[in-house]
Parts: sequence; structure tokens; C-alpha cells
Amino acid sequence: MRKILPYLSAVFAVLFLGFTSLFSYSPQGIQNFDSAVHAIIVHFQTPGLVQFMLVLTNFGGVGAIIIGVFVLMIVYRHRPDILVRLWVALIGATFSGEYLKAYIQRARPETLTGLQPILNSYSYPSGHSNGSMVFYGFLALLLYVHAPTRLRKIVAICIPGILILLVGLSRLMLNYHYASDVIGGYLLGAFWLTFSLAVPLYYELYHQTTQERLAHSEPMNRPLV
Repeated sequence: MRKILPYLSAVFAVLFLGFTSLFSYSPQGIQNFDSAVHAIIVHFQTPGLVQFMLVLTNFGGVGAIIIGVFVLMIVYRHRPDILVRLWVALIGATFSGEYLKAYIQRARPETLTGLQPILNSYSYPSGHSNGSMVFYGFLALLLYVHAPTRLRKIVAICIPGILILLVGLSRLMLNYHYASDVIGGYLLGAFWLTFSLAVPLYYELYHQTTQERLAHSEPMNRPLV
């Protein structure tokens, strides 16, 4: 799998750049797409579902991801290679996403009545979609590696994957983003996720002393992918 990661990362980079270029070369096409998706979403914006989405969207927020990263730092404290890759993905996705927001300066959709508008951030790409793709995608890979059976491996991929999709859906349901914002966030996050896994790390990150090897069940020289 490691051999295909650089190519996969390049594919996501091209897809993201190509999709982002549509804002310049086909702005009407993007607008028509967003309008078509919104026309569907608006039929499901019931008060109860909106309240549920308000809770769900927090899973893609900074607070939830920081807590998740803190837990992984404790669990994988003996695997610096894993933690380095996680930080590369998160920092890269965050800074590139914020830079693109400031550069493109796309205004957000009109906020639903009763919800607090987001005034200090632009719309494209969606930060929640970007962050959730990186963190929960990384988590899915870790769970997959440790799952002992095929069924559990499927579950390990499906649960974080569904959460990623639901976070993106919540941004649409709450009118915090357009559909194209969410797609852009997913593509940017997928690039940084695969890029962080593809980058070679220093040799010493994959080795440990005999004492450290006996102290941990997870050998440091076992690659993540």
C-alpha cells in the first residue's frame, strides 16, 4: 500500500486543484451545482434535524479534534512515526485551508434563522470537512491495522467514514457551507492524509532499543501502512 500512496496523494492534489480552478473558469457551473444541492437540502431542514446536526457538526470542530489527537498521543506515545504523520497532516491541512479561505474569500451562505452566523471565516474550503477527513481518516487507518478480523476491519473503516460524511452533511444542513465547499474540504483533507502517510521519515523513527521493544506490544519498526 505504501507504494501507491505517493500516486494517490498526487491524484487528490490534482483533483483539488482542478475542482478549485472551476471557481475561476466555471463560476456559473459551481453556482448551479450548489443551488441544485441546496434545493434538495432545504426540504430536510426541520427543527429537530437541525438541532441534531448542531450536535453532529461539533465532531468536525477544533475542540473534538484536539481531544482526539490528545488521546492518540497517549495511546501511541511509543510510536513517534505515527504521531509525526498525524501532525503533518493536521497542520498542513489547517494552514493550507485557512490560506485558501483568505485567498479565495468566498462568502458563506445565508445562515438559517436562529443560528449564529460565522463572521470571522470565509466559506471555501470547508474547515470541518477538511479536518474530519484528516483526523477520522487517520483514525480509520489505525483501527483497521489493529482490527483482528475482516468484519472488524470493515467496521473500522465504515464508522469513521460515515462520521466524515455526516460532518459534511451537517455543514450543508446548517447552511454554514455550500456543497462545493464540502467537496473541496474533503479533497484537500484527502491530499494531506495520503501525503503524510507517503512522506519518508527519518530512519531513527522506526527503531527502538531492546528494552523499549519489550515494554510495548507494538514494535516501532512496523510501518503504519
